[in-house]
Amino acid sequence: MRRWVLVALAAIAAGLSGPARADDPPPGLAEAQAMIGRNCANAFTGKGVALPGFNRIKGFSGITVRNGFIEPQELATGGGGRVAFLLRVPDGGDLVACRIADAVALPSADRADSFLQCFDDSADGIGFGLRHGGRGPLVAYWSIDRDTFRLIPGSAEAAARVRCRDPETGE
Repeated sequence: MRRWVLVALAAIAAGLSGPARADDPPPGLAEAQAMIGRNCANAFTGKGVALPGFNRIKGFSGITVRNGFIEPQELATGGGGRVAFLLRVPDGGDLVACRIADAVALPSADRADSFLQCFDDSADGIGFGLRHGGRGPLVAYWSIDRDTFRLIPGSAEAAARVRCRDPETGE
């Protein structure tokens, strides 16, 4: 805290409005994480998933996973906040029992413009990744921890090992 105050005072003295704090969460993440544990049964509409305060990211499709969905959303108010929600649906697909299990911040649109379903054969896992500009390397990758049903950021080694493709929409 003391370091932050000194940096802020130095910035003010230099005529700046102040630096962005390194520990400030990305836009939308705090709002998304506040929803963890809430019921999401009413989120399923004829047009996709609608979570309060968020909209589906244009051009991105949700991903169906075992016992749930990964849903890419952005702040409805704008501001560039992009997140992925992990929605848990119990065995049998009972949407009434849906719960928001996790939420993670996604890279900005200028860093990642493709939302991909990813498979890790060595870990028998599924997750999602993002890349920028077509078929380049992954910018970010998350897998699902089977025990906790939470999203785990993938390592560089895991990102190099996974196979990714556009999500299947079932159409």
